[in-house]
Amino acid sequence: MILFDVGGTFFDDGKCDPVAGFEGLRACAINPDFVVCRDSGNKKWFAVVMNLHKSKFGLPEDEMIDVVNLKCEPIMTDSLYRYDGIYPAYHINKVNWIAVFLDGSVDDEKLKWLIDISHTLTKKK
Repeated sequence: MILFDVGGTFFDDGKCDPVAGFEGLRACAINPDFVVCRDSGNKKWFAVVMNLHKSKFGLPEDEMIDVVNLKCEPIMTDSLYRYDGIYPAYHINKVNWIAVFLDGSVDDEKLKWLIDISHTLTKKK
């Protein structure tokens, strides 16, 4: 599954390493388990992919899971939390950001829609 295909909008500042299999996507050198996706024009983040313990989301299991933080309209967050696999964002503003589990609990179409919303919200006004 290709998560991010929003028309070549990936940006890096040369301080990150390429991610195998994702042209133009780079992982931050700070932590190899985190990938930051930014708009090529304004350099704003629109997605952060992380590998985290489920316990970070208040779940009893402590297994690791791939998660993506995405920007979202505040009016949408409460209704999105009703879906399996969507939680308040990890380590970022929980009013404007959501966390989506990348374990198949959120279908590909909904994930692509949420990525598109996030990217649109971070575009220069």
